[in-house]
Amino acid sequence: MSTIIFPLLKFGMVSVAVAIGLYATFLGLLTIPSFQANVVYLHKFQMTWFKDLNVPESFGFLRNQVTPFTIRSSDGGALYAWHILPVELYRQHESAIIKEPFGFVPNVDSRTAFKLLRDDPEARLVIHMHGAAGTVGSHYRVPNYGALSAGDPRNIHVLTFDYRGFGLSQGSPSEKGLIMDAISVVEWAMNTAGVPPSRIMIFGQSIGTA
Repeated sequence: MSTIIFPLLKFGMVSVAVAIGLYATFLGLLTIPSFQANVVYLHKFQMTWFKDLNVPESFGFLRNQVTPFTIRSSDGGALYAWHILPVELYRQHESAIIKEPFGFVPNVDSRTAFKLLRDDPEARLVIHMHGAAGTVGSHYRVPNYGALSAGDPRNIHVLTFDYRGFGLSQGSPSEKGLIMDAISVVEWAMNTAGVPPSRIMIFGQSIGTA
């Protein structure tokens, strides 16, 4: 009997010791700011399955329905963003929209989609602030954009972006940095796109609600 019990006890004690050691190591690593940021924000897990964020059509959108561009955060970093046209509005202006080059847009204010947002007094804008991990193109986020504009598929535009350190955005995430990014995007919507606060809704998930 003892020949069975003692090896089991030894195995159990070794397993507990290993578990405690791993736990202590993990706690130690959490004192390192860079490791802590990776655990909290999970920004290295992009979950876009090797697709190119600058080709939104590969995520199921219509040609040029999405405009990939960047917004400058208040400290100068470039935040990667998508402006997503509501589908009925897209259909109304499809002939002009599909003639424009597709892919990343360095001058977003030159695009038809931007002008439709800026110049329409009935346009509404939902700013989507996603949660930890992934990017604007992560598979579980893409359906959200259509759902957000479904209430009025002619007038509700969606603006989504990646915080610093996520996806194609510059920098490294931090609590202060993410707050700066969120404020910068809202200011872009009001000051550059010309959408007044009364026509802007912020939709946040997980850390995007903080």
